[in-house]
Amino acid sequence: MIRLEIYGIVVLAFAIALFLALVSFDGQDVLPAARGRGAGTHNLVGPLGAQVANLFLDALGGGAFVLTFAFGYFGLSYLIGRRARVTKLDVVGWLGALLSGAVLCHVIFSPGHLLDHPPGGETGAMVGEISASLLSNAGTFIVFLAMFVVSVIAITRRSIFELFHLVKRGSMRPVRMMQRIMNHGDLEEADGDGEEALDADADAGA
Repeated sequence: MIRLEIYGIVVLAFAIALFLALVSFDGQDVLPAARGRGAGTHNLVGPLGAQVANLFLDALGGGAFVLTFAFGYFGLSYLIGRRARVTKLDVVGWLGALLSGAVLCHVIFSPGHLLDHPPGGETGAMVGEISASLLSNAGTFIVFLAMFVVSVIAITRRSIFELFHLVKRGSMRPVRMMQRIMNHGDLEEADGDGEEALDADADAGA
């Protein structure tokens, strides 16, 4: 159990570091001039984080963020003791999510750029262009969106209806929280008005 917790902490720390390196990536940090002048980098994880983020963005583009969720998922699973090993279904599911995520980023955002890289990286561009030549962009989007959904089902072991309800429930929580805050404010305002009215009546009676 302790060993699993250690694995979980290490993997989760790597996932957080990778996420920070990706979101703070600046192409200037990986230029030869930047490495040579010894100045500080824009990257939150330093020069090494910039280089690692550059490799993942080159390969996967936006799909690199799926990789951070994969590491985070396994790290949390190990940390709370839910899983002692990685199954073949986990591997297939995450590989499918990585590939489909990269291709979807390419289809949706190309010819734009994401963090100074192609939106789907080299992988998304290659697979996406081959698929588009056979299925068109619309067909590619449909196929790889379906692949992404199937991959999520394989990873979570939940049906599409369960996932829909989980997403719906999660999206409704902020709305309910705001409603409670607003209702609480209305009640406080009503109590204040009531107290003012009582004070006014007391003054009139006096």
